[in-house]
Amino acid sequence: MLGISYVLHIPSSPFFATMQADSGTFAFTAERMLDGDLLYRDVWDHKPPGVYWINALALSIGGATPWSIWWLSVVYVAATSFVFFRLLSELTSRRYAAVGAIILLVTILYPAFFQDGNFTEIYSLLPQLLIIICAYVYLRSLGKKWIISLGFLTVITALFKQTYIATGLAAVVVLAIFQWKTGRWRAVGNFIGSFLAGAALPLVFILIYWGAKDALYEFIDAVFLYNFEY
Repeated sequence: MLGISYVLHIPSSPFFATMQADSGTFAFTAERMLDGDLLYRDVWDHKPPGVYWINALALSIGGATPWSIWWLSVVYVAATSFVFFRLLSELTSRRYAAVGAIILLVTILYPAFFQDGNFTEIYSLLPQLLIIICAYVYLRSLGKKWIISLGFLTVITALFKQTYIATGLAAVVVLAIFQWKTGRWRAVGNFIGSFLAGAALPLVFILIYWGAKDALYEFIDAVFLYNFEY
């Protein structure tokens, strides 16, 4: 997967492509964050923080160069396709799973869609796949930890793009209906409580992080209020 991801990433490498507006904004904002600026207060954009954290991770590892983000994308997309392969392996043969994973790779990296990369849509795929895996494993084991993980991943996905919270919410609704239909309706309350507990973990971090810096309103204004008007 890593080798295929590398080859398919070549057209979008800094050798052949320059950063476009969105990707450059994400990278610049991440660089400012690494220099000590606080997102939404000292440096502003209206995306949730996930994409800036990913860019900051890349720049902190490889330095302030487009190659850092490109290499992280190579690894990240390969990891996403591998997770998809593992999911499909539980549902079908490894041969068909491999074909499905390669199709996903080619689709993600199709030039007209991928362009120069570094988009929230790409980064959100991995947590969305993990949500599906949590739901699938829960159906097989009914383990509470999988519902807690599902709640956690639902918020993580929304930290890349707000509307992607729908994946986790759809999963929890389907699983709650499953509980009800199979006669475990008394467990629905505990089930929802576990989901909310998992979802609370990243939300509490955000409240503490931006709240401690007296910038919680700036976070809410940029990520929610501005986007309602935008």
